[in-house]
Amino acid sequence: MGLLDWFKRNASKDVSVSTAAPAAPLEALTFGEGEGHLGSLDMKAALDAHAAWKQRLQDVMDGKQAPPEVHQVARDDLCALGQWLHGEGRAKFGGSDEYRTLLKTHAEFHLCVGDALSAHLDGRGEDAEDCKKKMRGMSDRVQLALVRLFMRARGLG
Repeated sequence: MGLLDWFKRNASKDVSVSTAAPAAPLEALTFGEGEGHLGSLDMKAALDAHAAWKQRLQDVMDGKQAPPEVHQVARDDLCALGQWLHGEGRAKFGGSDEYRTLLKTHAEFHLCVGDALSAHLDGRGEDAEDCKKKMRGMSDRVQLALVRLFMRARGLG
């Protein structure tokens, strides 16, 4: 499914409040020739990296993977998307509502991952599960907000 079709199926979701999964899964999203970047940001890699947190956090909670440092995962400026948002993205799109929504949602996502990891490491299993569920919704919101910024940048939103 091309980017425009994916966006149309998911555009009705309000990323500021929705925790539900996108109507069309991220795995269905494909990019046409030359449309996979927003400046220096590789869209597919950024979308995939945030979707991967769902499994990574589950693997940590299941003891299949060593936990990363909470203080690092809770920061929104260490991943590729965060670096882009605080640099090139801010310079190019900082005045747009889509950028501000993505920046806020992305920061909330990383705090949510940090909360889930911290609860798990503290032995608060129920809190960790609650945070993990919230983080999954936040991941979907980051993805949708990023696609909305991309569409706005392309003049399609």
